[in-house]
Amino acid sequence: MKRIFLCTRSSFQRWRISTKIHLVILAAGVFAWWILGDVSRYCGYLNIKAAPWILPHYLQMPLLQVLFGIFTTVLYSDAPFIDEAAQFLLIRTGKRVYFIGQLLYLLLSSFIWSIYWFLITLLPFWNKLEFNPTWGDFLTLMSTQSGTSNAGAYGLSLSFYCEPRLNKILPGWQATLIAWFLLWMCAFFIGVLVFTLNLISKANAGILAAGLVFHKRDLYG
Repeated sequence: MKRIFLCTRSSFQRWRISTKIHLVILAAGVFAWWILGDVSRYCGYLNIKAAPWILPHYLQMPLLQVLFGIFTTVLYSDAPFIDEAAQFLLIRTGKRVYFIGQLLYLLLSSFIWSIYWFLITLLPFWNKLEFNPTWGDFLTLMSTQSGTSNAGAYGLSLSFYCEPRLNKILPGWQATLIAWFLLWMCAFFIGVLVFTLNLISKANAGILAAGLVFHKRDLYG
């Protein structure tokens, strides 16, 4: 187990120096702020608080589904992560241990990646949040036509909306938990897909395959 965790830790250590990972993390945050910034300002103008269950509605947007697939594919594009340092580790631990360590890395890193996506939906609302097990006043308002159309009176143009059917089917905390878990599993699936196909083809076939998964712009379909 020690050798497996050593291989996993070596992949996480790349996060400190990888420009690609830094750019992907930054891009996801910038897009979240771009989409939710006006929504947060609208919430402030109305002087009401928002419940932290934004993620399920955020992920219903086709653009975000595609972006999640692209960003995650780029994040794992160099799987199985065999660079010069990893070659030494591969010889030291053996192929079986090394690849198990990398699969554990994919599981843990996709967990962190999905948590990050949840957090970036909250960041624009950092001073307007209140914990509420239900959807709360603001997200309930955003599920109505009048709630979104009135934003124009404040000079705001909203591309974000809340799906009213989702608000009626599940409470906010439960919908968010399910959405987050699906996001985690999707990220893990993409990572394993890229990892496996790149390993078999010894090329970047995994990136192409992951792209085909998302070509219909439907993350869960």
